[in-house]
Amino acid sequence: EPASRDLDNEYASALHGKFKADEEHGRALLRSRVGPVSFLKGSFLLGRSRFAQFCLGHEVLHGSYTEHSDPQFQGREGWYMPLFILDKQWEHGHNRFHHKHPGVFGMDPEATPVNHRVSDDFFAEKGDRISGLISAHIKNFHSLFFIGIVEANKVSEVDENAWKDLFAYNKELAKKEFVTVPLEAGLNAPRVLAGNLLSFLFAEVISGILGKSTHIRDDSVSLHMKEYDPSSRAHFYINSVLNAGNINYPFDRSYIGGFDKHIEHHLFPFLSSRKLDEASDRVKALCEKYDLPYTEGSLGKILLEGLKVDLKVVFAA
Repeated sequence: EPASRDLDNEYASALHGKFKADEEHGRALLRSRVGPVSFLKGSFLLGRSRFAQFCLGHEVLHGSYTEHSDPQFQGREGWYMPLFILDKQWEHGHNRFHHKHPGVFGMDPEATPVNHRVSDDFFAEKGDRISGLISAHIKNFHSLFFIGIVEANKVSEVDENAWKDLFAYNKELAKKEFVTVPLEAGLNAPRVLAGNLLSFLFAEVISGILGKSTHIRDDSVSLHMKEYDPSSRAHFYINSVLNAGNINYPFDRSYIGGFDKHIEHHLFPFLSSRKLDEASDRVKALCEKYDLPYTEGSLGKILLEGLKVDLKVVFAA
C-alpha cells in the first residue's frame, strides 16, 4: 500500500540520519584529545554506526525501499557492504545461497552439525571438525570486510572477477579509513587510526554475536542436502524456519536491522525491519498449525546454545 511504503521510506531516512550522526559524533570524539573515555566512546559509536549502516544496506539489498525518493535507497551504492560488488551476480550470491538455500547451522541426526552454506560438503567429515568449527566462526563475522569473502567464494565459479572486485573494494575502504581519514587529523592521526581500527573490531563483534545467535540452534533439525529440493517452495519455507531463530535484543533494536526477528526475515527477506514485528503473529500461528518450532529466547540463552553445538562438533564420538 502506498501509505505503508511512505512510512517505510520515512523510517529508512530517519535511521540513516541517526546512524550518520553517530558516525560523525564518533569521528569527532576520535579527533579530540580528551582522554581514553572519549577514545573508547568514539570507537564504539563509529563501530556501531558501521554495523547499523550495514544492516540498513542489507535491507536496501533486498529491495525494501525501491520506491524511496533517494537513489541511494533504491540501489546498492554507498553502503558499508562488500556484498554490493556482486550485484551482477545477485542470483548466484547472497539471495540464492542464503535465502533460497537457508540451511545454516542445521543438525542432521546422521551427520556433523557444521555449516558449509549448503555446499556439497554441507556436513563435514569427522576429521574436519576442528577446521569446520573455525571456518564457521569466521563466517559469523560477516559484515564489512568479511562478508565479501564468503560471497566472493560463492560466485567465483560463475564470475572469475569476484575476488578481484572484492579486493578492490576492501582496498578502497582500507585506504579511506586507515590512511586518508587519519592523515586529515594531523597530529592526532595515531589516535584516529587506532580508533578506526577498534571501531571495525566493535562492528565485527556485534555482527558476530548477532550472526551466531540468529543462525545456530542446539535443537534445530535441517533438511539434509540430499533431501532438500531448492525448487520446492515448501522446502524453502520449512528450512527457513528450522534454521533461524529470534532473540530478545536488550538494546536499541533500530541499530540491528531486524536481526532479532531473523525467522521472519528468512521467510520475508523483502520486508523492511519496521514490518517484521507485524509478521511475527502470522508466522507464529503458521508454526503452531504445522508443528514447526518458533525458536526465540534471550541473547545470552541463544549464545549458550550455540556454544553447546560447538562443543558437540569438537567432542562428538
